[in-house]
Formats: sequence, structure tokens, C-alpha cells
Amino acid sequence: MIITREELFVILLRKTEELGREATPSDFRNDPAMPNPNEYAYYYGDFESAAKEAYQKVRNSGPNKRVILKKPIKPVQPPAYQTINHTKHFGRPHN
Repeated sequence: MIITREELFVILLRKTEELGREATPSDFRNDPAMPNPNEYAYYYGDFESAAKEAYQKVRNSGPNKRVILKKPIKPVQPPAYQTINHTKHFGRPHN
């Protein structure tokens, strides 16, 4: 199962809000619903860096505010087919 960086961060944010402190790898290992803490290493370098970032975001949001994450804008993909103006080929006249 592939989990994106944003999905991992949302899981970490919710766990941090639930705990009221910075999450630890053992918090994730002891909860079977949580992903393996090593999955955070691919995106953040290590779990501790991700946990610090999540804790700062939760702490800066205030006690009565929920953290709101904006969805990233997906980059525009080039078309799968090649776009050619065929009027320039084969000596056809331009209109």
C-alpha cells in the first residue's frame, strides 16, 4: 500500500492532537492502526523530523482550532498524444 506524504502527515497530525504532545515511534508501533514509523523516513528523513513539524503545526494552531491542510495543486500533465498542426506539413495551405 502506497501512502502519500500528505496522507502520512495528516495521520501524524491527528495522532499528535490526540496525544497532546510530540508523537514518538513507539506510539505508532503500539497502535496497529498507525503506519510504520519508518515510512516517514522516505519523505522527512526520519520520524522525529516529521513529528517535530506536526507538533509545531498543532501547537501554533491554538487549543480550540483544528489544523486545516490545503490539498496541493496537481501539476498539469502534458497530453498523452502529440499535438501537431498538420496544416504546416505536406505543403497544405494555411488558413
